[in-house]
Amino acid sequence: QGPPALIENLALVRVPIVQVAYNESGRLLAVGTVDGHVFFFDMRNRKFRVLGYLEMMGAVTAIAWNGEHLLVSLNSGDVYRFSAPPVDGTPSKTLEFEPDMIKKQAIKVQRTLSALVS
Repeated sequence: QGPPALIENLALVRVPIVQVAYNESGRLLAVGTVDGHVFFFDMRNRKFRVLGYLEMMGAVTAIAWNGEHLLVSLNSGDVYRFSAPPVDGTPSKTLEFEPDMIKKQAIKVQRTLSALVS
């Protein structure tokens, strides 16, 4: 079978990517960065089509899909749940999601999570 092959090389961010998670269908990929960005990609046809990003209030420490929702844990201990972004349509010029495009919900936790399990 051989070693893994490079599919695509994207220069999207200049900071380390710390978390990567595919949704159950393999259509959506979420990527979390050390500076608090979460990028969403449409992975249909094995292409990295950028759908947009969210800017969080802290470094991303863990991400995991739970059905059609993405759970994001931050270094502050806060955990958020986001609805999956729409895969059809044209992203904005800045790629930042408008506040009403993705539903955001804060989740109360007793202690910091080091990993999220769906």
